[in-house]
Amino acid sequence: MRAFEYLSPKNFKEAAAAAKKSGGSRFIAGGTDLLVHIKHRVAKPDLVIDVKPLKELQGIKKISSGGLLIGAAVTMNEIASSKDVKKLFPVLASSAGMVGSYQIRNRATIGGNICNSSPC
Repeated sequence: MRAFEYLSPKNFKEAAAAAKKSGGSRFIAGGTDLLVHIKHRVAKPDLVIDVKPLKELQGIKKISSGGLLIGAAVTMNEIASSKDVKKLFPVLASSAGMVGSYQIRNRATIGGNICNSSPC
């Protein structure tokens, strides 16, 4: 695997500044796609910016319209086990529970799967 620097920013501003400064950076949350791409030399970032810990990208919250706000860094297992998702969007909960293995679902995020068009 190619060497790269790793950054876990404290906020969006720090993440954006690092990405702008690097020029060869990639964002990561779960890493189930990016790390495979790096290993196979499809992606060659100089800097990997881990946005998973950012609170703004976490959690599943009910919203006033009756829907849910699901953060981009929410894992497939969180979605599959959420009482609110099961109640309001049972197909989403069921589908999230079918992605990869249990271990993959603990890392794979909804945002990463949407952005990468992963076949979940």
